[in-house]
Amino acid sequence: MLTITDFNNRIAPQLNSLTHNRSRAGFPGLIVNLAQNPIPRMNPEVFVCRGVAVQNLFTAVQFEPNKIVFYEKMNNTIGISFLFSGCYLAQFEYNNRKYIAHISTGTGIDCKPQWDEFVNQCKNDNSFSNFFLYKPYDNYSENRILKVQKVLDTCGVIDNLNDFQTGIIKTSNCRLVDLYVSHTIKRVFGHINDNNIHNILIG
Repeated sequence: MLTITDFNNRIAPQLNSLTHNRSRAGFPGLIVNLAQNPIPRMNPEVFVCRGVAVQNLFTAVQFEPNKIVFYEKMNNTIGISFLFSGCYLAQFEYNNRKYIAHISTGTGIDCKPQWDEFVNQCKNDNSFSNFFLYKPYDNYSENRILKVQKVLDTCGVIDNLNDFQTGIIKTSNCRLVDLYVSHTIKRVFGHINDNNIHNILIG
């Protein structure tokens, strides 16, 4: 399982070099790659392929209001995203390739229904498998961040063993000050069917 020391030594320096705009509203403002990586059953008005991958280290997806932003999780790297205050982080496989997604909720367009529609359409489609869904932001992270707003933020982390963790991260340098296992994980191993589909629906 990923540790704070490992993250801060290996990932934080690279992640920090790829970010800009340190304000809470924009952190960490990834300098992203736009990928033409179409996946069927995704509504193109809501699903956006946008992220960045640093080989053998991490794959990050950008938060974008009113969107579900996804990106291929390259080379079995660690998946990460930021700016969680109610949004969800997901991982799934399409044709045996892993993807991570940041599902925007709350203000503007709430993308939970669009996620649920996507999951329903994947039902019994053998191209899709191994769905994971969780909500990194919880009471603990909320209490930590409220005390020092604009200094800390919540990030969601998925390591290469599919362990899901919540990180409390410094906005100034992308270093973790806390990392703990999330207890909100919803999983479907293998393919979705009528019996297990509700495990990864949000609504």
